[in-house]
Amino acid sequence: PERRLLSTGMPATRFVHCVPVPVGRPSPTSLNGKDLAMPGELSVHFLPSLVDTQDLAGATVVVIDVLRATSTIATALANGAAAVFACAEVAEAIDQAARLPAAEVLRGGERAGLPIEGFDRGNSPAEYTPDAVAGKTIVFTTTNGTRAIHHCRHARQVLLGSFVNLS
Repeated sequence: PERRLLSTGMPATRFVHCVPVPVGRPSPTSLNGKDLAMPGELSVHFLPSLVDTQDLAGATVVVIDVLRATSTIATALANGAAAVFACAEVAEAIDQAARLPAAEVLRGGERAGLPIEGFDRGNSPAEYTPDAVAGKTIVFTTTNGTRAIHHCRHARQVLLGSFVNLS
């Protein structure tokens, strides 16, 4: 089944798991019927604060928070989480979790590298095992990664990159 990364305040965003292409074979030009042609321009922004959210409107954006957030989201989805809500703020995560059936939700994340009091999980991919997350909806907030995802709310498409889904 398709699993989804959701972020409150922005359109639903699909998590895309990259499939490696064997060495010696050309890269695919389409995936699931969608054209993979590269745009004529590629912009790199090292921090969300270096680009206005409106400048991302209509663009395809790749958020890379290699050390934790995107790796944790990818791991949770790969291990069977039904969905992940990426929330910019702790209060937003608490409100989002309260709208979901308690037995089906896990709250996870960190602030300044520390687990959030009252949350079920921190920000380590190791905490998002199949036994812990299978069938659950994860409501997730981090100091940097989920805020970067939220910063892209006007983009046409948001993809998440990390070492665990690198290909």
